[in-house]
Amino acid sequence: MTSFFSIIVILLLGLLPVAFHLHYHRRGKDDCFFLELRILNFCLWRYQIPDWQREALTNTEAEK
Repeated sequence: MTSFFSIIVILLLGLLPVAFHLHYHRRGKDDCFFLELRILNFCLWRYQIPDWQREALTNTEAEK
């Protein structure tokens, strides 16, 4: 029964509209990116990336 439920969920995810949305917020010195996952206009997952953290990642990659 568990595998049947898993198969149904996977099939439904293939049929429902899924959208990833990335946008940039500038609030003075507090710049950040937001990454959202939406299914049928319901926000299921939201992740905030501070701008200083993003710059640290690109600087690390440049040093290699």
